[in-house]
Amino acid sequence: MKLLTRKRRAFTLIEMVVVLTVMGIALAVVAPSMILPRRTTDIGTTIADARNAALRRSARMTLSIAADGNWSIYAARLAAEPLRSGRIDQHDGSAATIDISPLGLCTLNESSTIRDALDPFTCEFKRESSVSR
Repeated sequence: MKLLTRKRRAFTLIEMVVVLTVMGIALAVVAPSMILPRRTTDIGTTIADARNAALRRSARMTLSIAADGNWSIYAARLAAEPLRSGRIDQHDGSAATIDISPLGLCTLNESSTIRDALDPFTCEFKRESSVSR
């Protein structure tokens, strides 16, 4: 006796609904992580970005921070156009020029109006204590 079998040539409606439901659930789980939150910019992250650029390129970089909070990163060899630029949120109104060596050492330019001391190894500002003895 010969069994009659039909060849299947298409998907059924139930199979398509199940696949679309699974894809919808997966999209609902993954989509929020694909939306990047707005990154707030402060002086510490700006200096860290400039230091990372100097280390990646093995070149001297200059970070220029204006009194209005606008900043630019310049390469020493290509000083015509900035590599990156932006604006610091909640800036205190002090201007600074920071030179960063290819090894990641930071030095504050003499013309800077920032009164805090810059640690050359970590590139972080240390608040000077106003206590006098």
